[in-house]
Amino acid sequence: MTSTVKTVEAGKPTDITVTAADGGTRIRLSGTIAADAAPSLRVSPVADPAASGRTALIEALRRAGVQVTADATGPNPAVRLPRDYQSGRRWPRTPHRRTSSTPS
Repeated sequence: MTSTVKTVEAGKPTDITVTAADGGTRIRLSGTIAADAAPSLRVSPVADPAASGRTALIEALRRAGVQVTADATGPNPAVRLPRDYQSGRRWPRTPHRRTSSTPS
């Protein structure tokens, strides 16, 4: 995501445009926001949420100083995942214990 939104004087109009490209993997914000504007939420569709999440995670890890050898964009090499993951078993299943929050 890139932003070229400029802050303008209080009382001036807020006009923010969201432009998406590459299936929603590149999002650009542009326009103006008044200094006294209320918080604003804009949304944009993402064609492949899993790929977008993967890119965000890899980029965040790199910013945190973690060395990641995978490309941030491109196909997910699912065949390189552990066999347990490929079979649909994502993590060890453990029984859930219910605990009471009310005192006895």
